[in-house]
Amino acid sequence: MAAVQEQVEAHYRSDVVDGVRRNGGIISVGDVTVRLAKQFGFCYGVERAIDLAYAARKVFKDRRLFIVGEIIHNPEVNEQISSLGIKNLTGRNKQADISELQPDDVVILPAFGTELSILQQIKDHG
Repeated sequence: MAAVQEQVEAHYRSDVVDGVRRNGGIISVGDVTVRLAKQFGFCYGVERAIDLAYAARKVFKDRRLFIVGEIIHNPEVNEQISSLGIKNLTGRNKQADISELQPDDVVILPAFGTELSILQQIKDHG
């Protein structure tokens, strides 16, 4: 999991934000002061969902991976997940169809779940 954590941090951590946090959440440059919210960033559930998607890619490196919809409601994160070769099965960014699933494929459900009818279609497909 350490390799997964490194990869996730490379995409979603910022030295600037870390510096502002170390400075009590406030940074001033000239006449401009920026205050960072105390609760800034992804919640634990979102971080966990992202970590699991990256881990799934590493664990199932020789298998096709799919996700039902968006992993979270963040276009940048969803593009990054797609760049890992994880294809979207539903929604406006659909890249594959449930009917294309094969028995060895891996399907990831997003942190906020999915419709029961979609889950049933996936189960029916094996």
